[in-house]
Amino acid sequence: MKILFFIFIILSLMQNTDAQESFYPGYIITTENDTILGSIEFKNIESSANVCNFRKSAHEEITSYKPEEIKGYYFKETNKYYISHKIKENRVVFLEYLLQGIVQLYYYQSGGQDYFFIENQEGELTTVTKKPDEMVRNPNTGQLARKENNQYKNVLIQTFHGCHTMMNDIVKMTTIDKSIMVDLVKKYINCKSASEDKDKYVEFGTKYNNPEFKFTFSLYTGVRYQSFNFSEKKEVWSLQDNMNSFYPQIGVDIGLSMPRVLKPVSIQLAVAYSKITGTNESWFILPFRNYRKYTFKSNLIIGNLGIRYTYPKGKIRPIIEFGVCNTYILDYSSEMYNEQDNRSETLKNNLRPYLDVLFSMYGSFGIDFKVRKNSFIFLRSGYDKSWRKGDELSTMQAKLGYTF
Repeated sequence: MKILFFIFIILSLMQNTDAQESFYPGYIITTENDTILGSIEFKNIESSANVCNFRKSAHEEITSYKPEEIKGYYFKETNKYYISHKIKENRVVFLEYLLQGIVQLYYYQSGGQDYFFIENQEGELTTVTKKPDEMVRNPNTGQLARKENNQYKNVLIQTFHGCHTMMNDIVKMTTIDKSIMVDLVKKYINCKSASEDKDKYVEFGTKYNNPEFKFTFSLYTGVRYQSFNFSEKKEVWSLQDNMNSFYPQIGVDIGLSMPRVLKPVSIQLAVAYSKITGTNESWFILPFRNYRKYTFKSNLIIGNLGIRYTYPKGKIRPIIEFGVCNTYILDYSSEMYNEQDNRSETLKNNLRPYLDVLFSMYGSFGIDFKVRKNSFIFLRSGYDKSWRKGDELSTMQAKLGYTF
Protein backbone atom coordinates (compact mmCIF):
# COMPACT_ATOMS: atom_id res chain seq x y z
CA MET A 1 0.00 0.00 0.00
CA LYS A 2 2.87 2.40 0.74
CA ILE A 3 4.23 1.74 -2.75
CA LEU A 4 0.85 2.71 -4.31
CA PHE A 5 0.80 6.04 -2.46
CA PHE A 6 4.45 6.69 -3.36
CA ILE A 7 3.77 6.13 -7.07
CA PHE A 8 0.67 8.34 -6.86
CA ILE A 9 2.60 11.22 -5.29
CA ILE A 10 5.44 10.98 -7.81
CA LEU A 11 3.05 10.99 -10.75
CA SER A 12 1.19 13.97 -9.28
CA LEU A 13 4.38 16.01 -9.22
CA MET A 14 4.88 15.37 -12.92
CA GLN A 15 1.63 16.97 -13.98
CA ASN A 16 1.21 19.83 -16.43
CA THR A 17 -1.00 22.27 -14.53
CA ASP A 18 -2.04 24.44 -17.51
CA ALA A 19 -5.25 22.58 -18.37
CA GLN A 20 -8.37 22.50 -16.24
CA GLU A 21 -11.99 21.52 -16.66
CA SER A 22 -15.27 23.18 -15.68
CA PHE A 23 -14.66 26.45 -17.54
CA TYR A 24 -17.66 28.29 -18.97
CA PRO A 25 -17.96 31.37 -21.23
CA GLY A 26 -18.10 34.66 -19.37
CA TYR A 27 -16.22 37.85 -18.62
CA ILE A 28 -14.55 39.74 -15.80
CA ILE A 29 -15.10 43.40 -14.91
CA THR A 30 -11.86 45.23 -14.11
CA THR A 31 -11.48 47.98 -11.53
CA GLU A 32 -11.55 50.42 -14.48
CA ASN A 33 -14.97 49.01 -15.54
CA ASP A 34 -13.50 47.31 -18.62
CA THR A 35 -15.03 43.99 -19.70
CA ILE A 36 -12.65 41.18 -20.72
CA LEU A 37 -14.21 38.17 -22.47
CA GLY A 38 -13.01 34.63 -21.85
CA SER A 39 -13.98 31.63 -19.75
CA ILE A 40 -14.30 31.24 -15.97
CA GLU A 41 -13.97 28.16 -13.80
CA PHE A 42 -17.28 27.15 -12.23
CA LYS A 43 -16.41 26.12 -8.67
CA ASN A 44 -18.21 25.26 -5.46
CA ILE A 45 -20.16 27.97 -3.64
CA GLU A 46 -17.56 28.92 -1.04
CA SER A 47 -14.62 28.87 -3.47
CA SER A 48 -16.57 31.14 -5.86
CA ALA A 49 -16.61 33.81 -3.14
CA ASN A 50 -12.85 33.85 -2.70
CA VAL A 51 -11.23 33.62 -6.13
CA CYS A 52 -12.08 33.88 -9.83
CA ASN A 53 -10.00 31.67 -12.16
CA PHE A 54 -10.10 33.25 -15.62
CA ARG A 55 -8.51 32.63 -19.02
CA LYS A 56 -9.02 34.41 -22.33
CA SER A 57 -8.88 31.16 -24.33
CA ALA A 58 -8.34 27.45 -23.77
CA HIS A 59 -4.70 27.78 -24.86
CA GLU A 60 -3.77 30.62 -22.51
CA GLU A 61 -2.65 30.46 -18.92
CA ILE A 62 -5.16 30.77 -16.09
CA THR A 63 -5.15 33.99 -14.04
CA SER A 64 -6.57 33.92 -10.53
CA TYR A 65 -8.24 37.13 -9.32
CA LYS A 66 -9.05 37.97 -5.73
CA PRO A 67 -12.08 40.14 -4.84
CA GLU A 68 -9.82 43.16 -4.28
CA GLU A 69 -8.42 42.92 -7.81
CA ILE A 70 -11.58 43.04 -9.98
CA LYS A 71 -15.13 44.37 -9.62
CA GLY A 72 -16.82 41.12 -10.52
CA TYR A 73 -17.32 38.28 -12.99
CA TYR A 74 -20.23 36.92 -15.00
CA PHE A 75 -21.24 33.59 -16.60
CA LYS A 76 -23.01 34.13 -19.93
CA GLU A 77 -24.84 30.82 -20.30
CA THR A 78 -26.33 30.81 -16.81
CA ASN A 79 -26.68 34.59 -16.24
CA LYS A 80 -24.82 34.08 -12.97
CA TYR A 81 -23.17 37.21 -11.60
CA TYR A 82 -20.66 37.78 -8.78
CA ILE A 83 -19.57 41.21 -7.55
CA SER A 84 -16.78 42.29 -5.26
CA HIS A 85 -18.20 43.71 -2.04
CA LYS A 86 -17.10 44.50 1.47
CA ILE A 87 -19.22 42.65 4.03
CA LYS A 88 -19.90 43.36 7.70
CA GLU A 89 -16.61 42.13 9.12
CA ASN A 90 -14.74 44.42 6.70
CA ARG A 91 -13.76 41.47 4.53
CA VAL A 92 -13.97 41.77 0.73
CA VAL A 93 -15.48 38.76 -1.04
CA PHE A 94 -17.33 37.91 -4.23
CA LEU A 95 -21.06 37.98 -3.45
CA GLU A 96 -23.49 36.22 -5.73
CA TYR A 97 -25.83 38.84 -7.17
CA LEU A 98 -29.40 37.51 -6.99
CA LEU A 99 -31.67 40.51 -7.52
CA GLN A 100 -31.19 44.13 -8.60
CA GLY A 101 -33.78 46.82 -7.93
CA ILE A 102 -34.46 49.64 -5.48
CA VAL A 103 -32.78 47.22 -3.07
CA GLN A 104 -30.15 44.65 -3.98
CA LEU A 105 -30.02 41.02 -2.83
CA TYR A 106 -26.74 39.12 -2.52
CA TYR A 107 -25.82 35.62 -1.37
CA TYR A 108 -22.75 34.30 0.41
CA GLN A 109 -21.83 31.02 2.10
CA SER A 110 -19.17 30.42 4.73
CA GLY A 111 -18.60 27.30 6.79
CA GLY A 112 -21.78 25.77 5.36
CA GLN A 113 -23.88 28.67 6.70
CA ASP A 114 -26.01 30.69 4.23
CA TYR A 115 -25.91 34.48 4.43
CA PHE A 116 -28.13 36.92 2.52
CA PHE A 117 -27.30 40.61 2.23
CA ILE A 118 -29.94 43.22 1.45
CA GLU A 119 -28.47 46.55 0.31
CA ASN A 120 -30.66 49.65 0.46
CA GLN A 121 -30.42 52.77 -1.68
CA GLU A 122 -27.93 54.32 0.74
CA GLY A 123 -25.55 51.38 0.31
CA GLU A 124 -26.17 49.95 3.79
CA LEU A 125 -26.07 46.17 4.13
CA THR A 126 -28.47 44.13 6.26
CA THR A 127 -27.38 40.56 6.98
CA VAL A 128 -30.01 37.82 7.10
CA THR A 129 -29.11 34.29 8.19
CA LYS A 130 -30.96 31.49 9.91
CA LYS A 131 -28.87 30.03 12.68
CA PRO A 132 -29.44 26.38 13.69
CA ASP A 133 -32.30 25.63 16.05
CA GLU A 134 -31.38 24.84 19.64
CA MET A 135 -32.20 21.86 21.82
CA VAL A 136 -33.53 23.14 25.17
CA ARG A 137 -34.33 21.06 28.22
CA ASN A 138 -37.73 21.64 29.82
CA PRO A 139 -37.08 22.56 33.52
CA ASN A 140 -40.32 20.88 34.62
CA THR A 141 -40.19 17.59 32.69
CA GLY A 142 -36.46 17.36 31.98
CA GLN A 143 -37.20 16.48 28.35
CA LEU A 144 -35.31 18.00 25.43
CA ALA A 145 -37.29 20.02 22.90
CA ARG A 146 -36.31 21.89 19.75
CA LYS A 147 -36.39 25.69 20.02
CA GLU A 148 -36.63 27.48 16.68
CA ASN A 149 -34.20 30.33 16.13
CA ASN A 150 -36.35 33.21 14.87
CA GLN A 151 -33.83 36.04 14.86
CA TYR A 152 -33.88 36.18 11.06
CA LYS A 153 -37.63 36.92 11.13
CA ASN A 154 -37.06 39.94 13.36
CA VAL A 155 -34.39 41.22 10.95
CA LEU A 156 -36.74 40.80 7.96
CA ILE A 157 -39.63 42.52 9.73
CA GLN A 158 -37.42 45.52 10.54
CA THR A 159 -36.05 45.63 6.97
CA PHE A 160 -39.47 45.45 5.27
CA HIS A 161 -41.53 47.23 7.92
CA GLY A 162 -43.00 49.67 5.39
CA CYS A 163 -44.93 46.88 3.59
CA HIS A 164 -47.54 45.56 6.01
CA THR A 165 -48.84 42.92 3.58
CA MET A 166 -45.51 41.09 3.89
CA MET A 167 -45.52 40.75 7.67
CA ASN A 168 -47.81 37.72 7.76
CA ASP A 169 -45.63 35.93 5.17
CA ILE A 170 -42.52 36.55 7.25
CA VAL A 171 -44.12 35.30 10.47
CA LYS A 172 -45.15 32.04 8.75
CA MET A 173 -41.64 31.36 7.43
CA THR A 174 -39.88 28.23 8.73
CA THR A 175 -36.59 28.57 6.81
CA ILE A 176 -34.84 30.66 4.19
CA ASP A 177 -33.10 29.81 0.95
CA LYS A 178 -32.36 31.54 -2.34
CA SER A 179 -35.80 31.12 -3.91
CA ILE A 180 -37.60 32.25 -0.75
CA MET A 181 -35.43 35.33 -0.35
CA VAL A 182 -35.71 36.28 -4.04
CA ASP A 183 -39.52 36.07 -3.88
CA LEU A 184 -39.59 38.08 -0.65
CA VAL A 185 -37.44 40.90 -2.03
CA LYS A 186 -39.51 40.95 -5.23
CA LYS A 187 -42.63 41.52 -3.12
CA TYR A 188 -40.92 44.38 -1.32
CA ILE A 189 -39.82 46.00 -4.59
CA ASN A 190 -43.36 45.65 -5.98
CA CYS A 191 -44.72 47.15 -2.78
CA LYS A 192 -42.42 50.18 -2.96
CA SER A 193 -42.47 50.73 -6.74
CA ALA A 194 -45.12 52.46 -8.79
CA SER A 195 -47.50 50.01 -10.41
CA GLU A 196 -46.73 51.37 -13.90
CA ASP A 197 -43.01 50.62 -13.54
CA LYS A 198 -42.13 47.84 -16.02
CA ASP A 199 -38.53 47.18 -15.08
CA LYS A 200 -38.77 47.01 -11.33
CA TYR A 201 -35.98 44.49 -10.87
CA VAL A 202 -33.44 42.31 -12.68
CA GLU A 203 -33.08 38.71 -11.56
CA PHE A 204 -29.78 36.96 -12.20
CA GLY A 205 -29.47 33.28 -13.04
CA THR A 206 -29.88 30.57 -10.42
CA LYS A 207 -29.53 27.57 -12.74
CA TYR A 208 -26.69 26.09 -10.74
CA ASN A 209 -27.99 26.70 -7.22
CA ASN A 210 -27.73 22.99 -6.51
CA PRO A 211 -24.58 20.91 -6.98
CA GLU A 212 -24.01 20.03 -10.66
CA PHE A 213 -23.84 16.29 -11.25
CA LYS A 214 -21.47 14.96 -13.86
CA PHE A 215 -21.59 11.48 -15.40
CA THR A 216 -18.78 9.74 -17.29
CA PHE A 217 -18.96 6.56 -19.34
CA SER A 218 -15.96 4.32 -20.05
CA LEU A 219 -15.27 1.17 -22.05
CA TYR A 220 -12.21 -0.95 -21.34
CA THR A 221 -10.45 -4.20 -22.06
CA GLY A 222 -7.59 -5.89 -20.28
CA VAL A 223 -6.24 -9.06 -18.73
CA ARG A 224 -6.76 -10.82 -15.40
CA TYR A 225 -4.24 -13.11 -13.67
CA GLN A 226 -6.31 -15.21 -11.24
CA SER A 227 -5.48 -17.67 -8.47
CA PHE A 228 -8.44 -19.82 -7.39
CA ASN A 229 -8.90 -22.07 -4.39
CA PHE A 230 -12.09 -23.47 -2.89
CA SER A 231 -12.67 -25.16 0.43
CA GLU A 232 -14.16 -28.52 -0.56
CA LYS A 233 -11.20 -29.38 -2.77
CA LYS A 234 -8.77 -29.60 0.12
CA GLU A 235 -11.07 -31.81 2.20
CA VAL A 236 -11.94 -34.32 -0.56
CA TRP A 237 -9.08 -34.56 -3.00
CA SER A 238 -5.95 -33.13 -1.27
CA LEU A 239 -4.86 -31.28 -4.39
CA GLN A 240 -2.59 -28.24 -4.47
CA ASP A 241 -4.16 -25.12 -2.98
CA ASN A 242 -4.06 -22.70 -5.90
CA MET A 243 -5.12 -22.99 -9.53
CA ASN A 244 -3.85 -20.13 -11.68
CA SER A 245 -5.11 -18.77 -14.99
CA PHE A 246 -4.60 -15.83 -17.31
CA TYR A 247 -7.62 -14.50 -19.22
CA PRO A 248 -8.82 -11.32 -21.04
CA GLN A 249 -11.72 -9.17 -19.85
CA ILE A 250 -14.04 -6.47 -21.19
CA GLY A 251 -16.11 -4.02 -19.15
CA VAL A 252 -17.96 -0.73 -18.74
CA ASP A 253 -17.50 1.91 -16.05
CA ILE A 254 -19.93 4.69 -15.06
CA GLY A 255 -18.72 7.58 -12.90
CA LEU A 256 -20.74 10.10 -10.87
CA SER A 257 -19.21 13.29 -9.45
CA MET A 258 -20.16 16.77 -8.27
CA PRO A 259 -17.40 19.06 -9.61
CA ARG A 260 -18.63 22.12 -7.69
CA VAL A 261 -18.59 20.28 -4.35
CA LEU A 262 -15.59 17.95 -4.60
CA LYS A 263 -14.06 18.02 -8.05
CA PRO A 264 -11.39 15.26 -7.82
CA VAL A 265 -13.63 12.61 -6.18
CA SER A 266 -16.15 10.39 -7.96
CA ILE A 267 -18.26 7.30 -7.30
CA GLN A 268 -17.54 4.51 -9.79
CA LEU A 269 -19.76 1.60 -10.81
CA ALA A 270 -18.15 -0.99 -13.11
CA VAL A 271 -19.30 -4.28 -14.62
CA ALA A 272 -16.89 -6.62 -16.42
CA TYR A 273 -17.00 -10.01 -18.11
CA SER A 274 -14.18 -12.54 -18.05
CA LYS A 275 -13.49 -16.26 -17.71
CA ILE A 276 -11.43 -18.42 -15.43
CA THR A 277 -9.85 -21.82 -16.02
CA GLY A 278 -7.63 -24.01 -13.87
CA THR A 279 -5.76 -27.30 -13.71
CA ASN A 280 -4.18 -29.21 -10.83
CA GLU A 281 -2.49 -32.56 -10.58
CA SER A 282 -1.39 -34.85 -7.73
CA TRP A 283 0.65 -38.07 -7.52
CA PHE A 284 0.64 -40.75 -4.83
CA ILE A 285 3.18 -43.61 -4.91
CA LEU A 286 2.46 -45.49 -1.68
CA PRO A 287 0.69 -47.76 -0.91
CA PHE A 288 -0.18 -47.82 -4.63
CA ARG A 289 0.34 -45.65 -7.66
CA ASN A 290 -2.39 -42.97 -7.92
CA TYR A 291 -2.65 -40.01 -10.31
CA ARG A 292 -5.38 -37.34 -10.19
CA LYS A 293 -5.97 -34.36 -12.46
CA TYR A 294 -8.63 -31.75 -11.85
CA THR A 295 -9.68 -29.14 -14.48
CA PHE A 296 -12.40 -26.51 -14.40
CA LYS A 297 -13.71 -23.51 -16.33
CA SER A 298 -16.28 -20.82 -15.62
CA ASN A 299 -17.64 -17.49 -16.83
CA LEU A 300 -17.27 -14.52 -14.49
CA ILE A 301 -19.32 -11.34 -14.05
CA ILE A 302 -17.50 -8.83 -11.87
CA GLY A 303 -19.26 -5.85 -10.29
CA ASN A 304 -17.30 -3.04 -8.61
CA LEU A 305 -18.52 -0.08 -6.54
CA GLY A 306 -15.85 2.32 -5.35
CA ILE A 307 -14.54 5.82 -4.73
CA ARG A 308 -11.93 7.30 -7.05
CA TYR A 309 -9.59 10.25 -6.58
CA THR A 310 -8.34 11.82 -9.82
CA TYR A 311 -5.67 14.50 -9.83
CA PRO A 312 -7.70 17.39 -11.33
CA LYS A 313 -5.08 19.15 -13.45
CA GLY A 314 -2.92 18.47 -16.46
CA LYS A 315 -3.04 16.25 -19.52
CA ILE A 316 -1.68 13.27 -17.55
CA ARG A 317 -3.69 12.64 -14.38
CA PRO A 318 -2.93 9.94 -11.78
CA ILE A 319 -5.84 8.17 -10.12
CA ILE A 320 -6.27 5.94 -7.10
CA GLU A 321 -9.42 3.96 -6.30
CA PHE A 322 -10.78 1.70 -3.54
CA GLY A 323 -14.07 -0.13 -3.13
CA VAL A 324 -16.00 -3.37 -2.89
CA CYS A 325 -16.37 -6.10 -5.48
CA ASN A 326 -18.76 -8.99 -6.11
CA THR A 327 -17.63 -11.81 -8.42
CA TYR A 328 -20.39 -14.00 -9.83
CA ILE A 329 -19.36 -17.52 -10.91
CA LEU A 330 -21.53 -18.66 -13.85
CA ASP A 331 -21.72 -21.94 -15.84
CA TYR A 332 -19.12 -23.64 -13.70
CA SER A 333 -17.99 -26.99 -15.10
CA SER A 334 -15.27 -29.36 -13.89
CA GLU A 335 -13.69 -32.71 -14.60
CA MET A 336 -11.75 -35.02 -12.28
CA TYR A 337 -9.59 -37.71 -13.88
CA ASN A 338 -8.51 -40.44 -11.44
CA GLU A 339 -5.99 -43.18 -12.37
CA GLN A 340 -5.09 -45.97 -9.93
CA ASP A 341 -2.73 -48.76 -11.16
CA ASN A 342 -4.38 -49.85 -14.41
CA ARG A 343 -7.83 -48.47 -13.66
CA SER A 344 -9.09 -44.97 -14.46
CA GLU A 345 -12.30 -42.98 -14.23
CA THR A 346 -13.48 -39.47 -15.10
CA LEU A 347 -16.00 -37.62 -12.94
CA LYS A 348 -17.93 -34.65 -14.31
CA ASN A 349 -18.95 -31.63 -12.18
CA ASN A 350 -18.44 -33.46 -8.89
CA LEU A 351 -16.56 -30.60 -7.27
CA ARG A 352 -17.54 -26.91 -7.37
CA PRO A 353 -17.29 -23.73 -5.25
CA TYR A 354 -19.30 -23.57 -2.05
CA LEU A 355 -21.14 -20.44 -3.28
CA ASP A 356 -21.53 -18.76 -6.67
CA VAL A 357 -20.89 -15.20 -5.40
CA LEU A 358 -17.58 -14.09 -3.89
CA PHE A 359 -17.11 -10.78 -2.02
CA SER A 360 -13.92 -8.71 -1.96
CA MET A 361 -12.31 -5.36 -1.37
CA TYR A 362 -10.29 -3.96 -4.26
CA GLY A 363 -7.72 -1.26 -4.88
CA SER A 364 -6.30 0.15 -8.10
CA PHE A 365 -4.16 2.96 -9.44
CA GLY A 366 -3.43 4.29 -12.89
CA ILE A 367 -3.17 7.24 -15.26
CA ASP A 368 -5.68 9.17 -17.38
CA PHE A 369 -4.34 10.72 -20.62
CA LYS A 370 -6.47 13.66 -21.71
CA VAL A 371 -7.15 13.61 -25.47
CA ARG A 372 -9.83 16.34 -25.54
CA LYS A 373 -12.25 18.00 -23.14
CA ASN A 374 -13.78 15.36 -20.83
CA SER A 375 -12.30 12.49 -22.91
CA PHE A 376 -9.43 10.31 -21.72
CA ILE A 377 -7.45 7.20 -22.60
CA PHE A 378 -6.61 5.40 -19.38
CA LEU A 379 -4.39 2.68 -17.96
CA ARG A 380 -5.23 0.86 -14.73
CA SER A 381 -3.61 -1.74 -12.52
CA GLY A 382 -5.47 -3.34 -9.63
CA TYR A 383 -5.74 -6.15 -7.13
CA ASP A 384 -8.61 -7.79 -5.30
CA LYS A 385 -9.10 -10.90 -3.20
CA SER A 386 -12.54 -12.48 -2.96
CA TRP A 387 -13.63 -14.92 -0.30
CA ARG A 388 -16.79 -16.68 0.83
CA LYS A 389 -17.16 -19.76 3.06
CA GLY A 390 -13.53 -20.74 2.48
CA ASP A 391 -13.51 -20.13 -1.29
CA GLU A 392 -10.83 -17.67 -2.42
CA LEU A 393 -10.14 -15.86 -5.67
CA SER A 394 -7.13 -13.53 -5.89
CA THR A 395 -6.85 -11.33 -8.98
CA MET A 396 -4.26 -8.99 -10.43
CA GLN A 397 -5.44 -7.09 -13.48
CA ALA A 398 -4.48 -4.49 -16.05
CA LYS A 399 -6.91 -2.36 -18.07
CA LEU A 400 -6.76 -0.14 -21.12
CA GLY A 401 -9.83 1.98 -21.85
CA TYR A 402 -11.45 5.17 -23.10
CA THR A 403 -13.64 7.63 -21.14
CA PHE A 404 -16.25 9.57 -23.11
